Amino acid sequence: MTETSTAEHTDRRATSRIDAHLPLFIYGSLLGGDPFYEETFTISINGTGGLILMASSVQPGQRIMVTNQGNDQTQ
Repeated sequence: MTETSTAEHTDRRATSRIDAHLPLFIYGSLLGGDPFYEETFTISINGTGGLILMASSVQPGQRIMVTNQGNDQTQ
């Protein structure tokens, strides 16, 4: 097993993370097909995405709708 230095574990994101708590409204369907919706917020954001805190469990690749409550934009 090879050891790597912390310098090799640098953040590989194209843009820097920013700590930001932006209010969001999220809705979609659970794996069983039941709809869910919740109000939550971001933990951090960057130029290409963000980290959000959710009570509902979602899987990688699962489609959800996210609305920024600050400006009503939806993706």
